[in-house]
Amino acid sequence: MRRPIIAALLSTAVALGPWAHAADPQVIDVAGDGNLTGQALPAGNQAYADVVSTKWESATLKGKPAFKVTLTLTGPPTPPSGTAVVYRALGVPSNCGFFGVVYYTSKSSDKTIPQSAVRDNCVAETTRLTEIPLPEIKESVITWTVPLSVIPADAKIGKGTSLNNLFTTVNGIQDFRGVCLPSQTPVYGAACGLGAGLIDEAKSDKSFKL
Repeated sequence: MRRPIIAALLSTAVALGPWAHAADPQVIDVAGDGNLTGQALPAGNQAYADVVSTKWESATLKGKPAFKVTLTLTGPPTPPSGTAVVYRALGVPSNCGFFGVVYYTSKSSDKTIPQSAVRDNCVAETTRLTEIPLPEIKESVITWTVPLSVIPADAKIGKGTSLNNLFTTVNGIQDFRGVCLPSQTPVYGAACGLGAGLIDEAKSDKSFKL
């Protein structure tokens, strides 16, 4: 009986060996196009905003089910002084326009905007930010690990939910110091709120199941 057992162990070792390939990132982008609008300064590719890939994975955090998003850039996510950037990794669930994670390189003057958050518009198509801990940043890689328990219950998103057409965007932020009252959609160049200019984006037809 030893030989079949040994053979089974060997086959398992081969499957789990160091040469086994992990799943590829779902979102891939061409390097060097991190200035889509041509408005970011200095001129040319902005390495801090240049998306290379985004990978979504199942994970655990303190023994609880979670998901992990790993965003790889050409360079570290450190924009020039005076420039703020928001990184968004999102997908499209069946019941919402988008769901995913965001990270702002600096705190906003609008105290209602967390620096790191789950982002969704699953209730009345209104954008919502649910604060989560800051992502881990190591060189040119941003990694969020998010427990499923932080997702608002009324979003109706949880384990088994499929996120389709995964995409990533990077925007430069112009902070107009404070919240617009009454609430309105910010306009780039306005006197209040936030305005955003697209620096890079990466789209895919790939899906991920939480």
